Amino acid sequence: MAIIAFIQQKGGVGKSTMAAHVTGELAQKHSVVVFDLDPQRSMAEWAQAGQGVLRDLVRAIDIDHLKPAAFKKLVDAAQEQVDYVILDCP
Repeated sequence: MAIIAFIQQKGGVGKSTMAAHVTGELAQKHSVVVFDLDPQRSMAEWAQAGQGVLRDLVRAIDIDHLKPAAFKKLVDAAQEQVDYVILDCP
């Protein structure tokens, strides 16, 4: 199991796009979950708008109201269920 995080302070650099493409590739041979941590929820909106592979893999997570211990518990639980956890960070 691995965690892959897409992180960059500057907005508009393609974090969500890269996360979506990596997820799509990994999902062909592995189990994957994506946590959309960005308040804009771009990845979650894209996933729900289409009928593609992302539809059932992306979960919007409100990290502004989630304590660090609860976030760790969420990621730990996901690690037990899937091969890859993708973090689309703000």
